[in-house]
Amino acid sequence: MVNMNPWSAADLLALFDMWAVMMVGMMVPSAFPMIFAFAGVSRSRRAKSLSYVSTSTFVLGYVTAWMAFSIAATLTQELLHSAALVSSMGIGTSRIFGGIVFMATGIFQCTPLKNACLRLFVAKT
Repeated sequence: MVNMNPWSAADLLALFDMWAVMMVGMMVPSAFPMIFAFAGVSRSRRAKSLSYVSTSTFVLGYVTAWMAFSIAATLTQELLHSAALVSSMGIGTSRIFGGIVFMATGIFQCTPLKNACLRLFVAKT
């Protein structure tokens, strides 16, 4: 049975916690190479008496960005739940909505925007 009851503030907090833990748990380990590189640059700059940013500040900024994403994901999931498009478990309840999302992601794969996003990402790495 799908539970479509409105969420309480405690439910939303638990949902945010889920998103936050998942994002930090998945994204911070994948950033370790960059974190280690940043730490090396900071150490080198500190040794030369140049200005530097601590590695912990860098990591805090990275985690803060993922917390902002977690807030956006929580609000989006609440919006979809309120519209009865997903259940309390995050399961799609509308085949039409699911089909539209599926088709939109497929169409996106063939757009110049996708290639522009990929070029932007590759240029920055």
